[in-house]
Amino acid sequence: MKLRSTLRIRFAWQDLLCSHCLVARVLISTLLFAFVPWSMAIDRAAIDSWLATDQVIEIGDDEVVTQENLAALSQVVPPGYIEKMDFPEVQIEFSPVTDQPPHESYQRATEKFAAQSKLATNGALENYTAGRPFSESQIESADAQSAGSMIAWNSNFRWNFYGYRAKEFLMCYMTAGNGEAKNLPEPWGGTGSCDRKFTVTFQRVYLAHLAMLPEQNYRMDVGDSERLHYKDVMQFTDPFDMAGTAFMIERPLAFGEDDQVQSYLPGERRVRRLSARERADSFIGSDYTLDDLEAWSGKVADYDWNFLGPRAVIGVVNTKWPTSRFQGPLSDIPDDRWEIRDTYVVSAKPKWDEHPYAERIMFFDRQTYVVLMTLVINRAGDLWKVMYPIYAWSADDDDVGDIQPGDTVTQWRSSVSIDVLNDKSSVTQSQGTDMPVVDPKLIRRVFSASALTGGR
Repeated sequence: MKLRSTLRIRFAWQDLLCSHCLVARVLISTLLFAFVPWSMAIDRAAIDSWLATDQVIEIGDDEVVTQENLAALSQVVPPGYIEKMDFPEVQIEFSPVTDQPPHESYQRATEKFAAQSKLATNGALENYTAGRPFSESQIESADAQSAGSMIAWNSNFRWNFYGYRAKEFLMCYMTAGNGEAKNLPEPWGGTGSCDRKFTVTFQRVYLAHLAMLPEQNYRMDVGDSERLHYKDVMQFTDPFDMAGTAFMIERPLAFGEDDQVQSYLPGERRVRRLSARERADSFIGSDYTLDDLEAWSGKVADYDWNFLGPRAVIGVVNTKWPTSRFQGPLSDIPDDRWEIRDTYVVSAKPKWDEHPYAERIMFFDRQTYVVLMTLVINRAGDLWKVMYPIYAWSADDDDVGDIQPGDTVTQWRSSVSIDVLNDKSSVTQSQGTDMPVVDPKLIRRVFSASALTGGR
């Protein structure tokens, strides 16, 4: 299967109609741009129509889109999301596309084990060691189902160094502030209302298929590296009624094996194991599930995959802020610099019939394989949620000699999940994220069920 030839993005500075302005030529035969009232649901057919339109877009360097010319973005912002940008103060600032190659150790592993990985008939990844499992040519020549699985596996095993640590992040449940910001932390921005706020610490550590550890058979020197891909530890520190609540997630390497999720609730004074089905529930009353971290953090085995073709969309992958800032009536639109990135569009339908999501439509960045955006379709066939992360890129520092392996990771900073049907959202804002070198002793001490209780 060949990629559709509909993606034709041109950046032409010389023939702009005026200097320092944005000109967009939108080729639309079946879909005219119009803002849709929020009371009107956007169905799957409208998204299909948007995906089918040709893209010819000319955007000047460092352009800023405002409400006046917002329609120019209709080819790179899907229906349901572009309406959220329709407010008087909106500013969507563009910057040149950044080159974000993975660390040389990941590139070496990709080259060394090229064409080694295979897809089993059930979609499992076989014979994988390290690096990127599948090449672009393999994706292009595969059938739609296999190509979708390959893209998901490439995202699953993208370059992540040892994993990341959010020393502290805030999670706010947002509603409209009616023109006045309410309870917003600094320097959040916008005029939304933070109806409830949590303070959380988080760390993920990868244990297996680590490209920078060829001398250790690409694994961490811990016993769990034979069976686990990664471990997450999350702990709430505020508010008072949530302080001490903790979660640990273990992602197995075995294709059909469920995650092991353990929680510690101080009120119960015990560690409880959650069922796999609870991963699909609302997390602490938010607009996220446990599979929605970074717009998707689920298991490849849990979905039926289908490659829908290439598409360019906007995303924040090189934030200009140390702490994310937002704008808009719900304070959930990034006030940042955006890029137009080439993506693979993939449909993922949960295999569990009772899952609240009927489908995810995900946009995987073609260079880094992070998910730039996810559209969630509900069981009625309507767009329910729009999710997107904010990322940072650190390898553009002037002093190249100071660049570390962790700097070459597209690093998570914040996430947004918008409930477009109910006009609310959940937003996480990192107060400081890094990519630390992880010692095996730390894993044994911190990433264990006994550590969740904090000694209580």
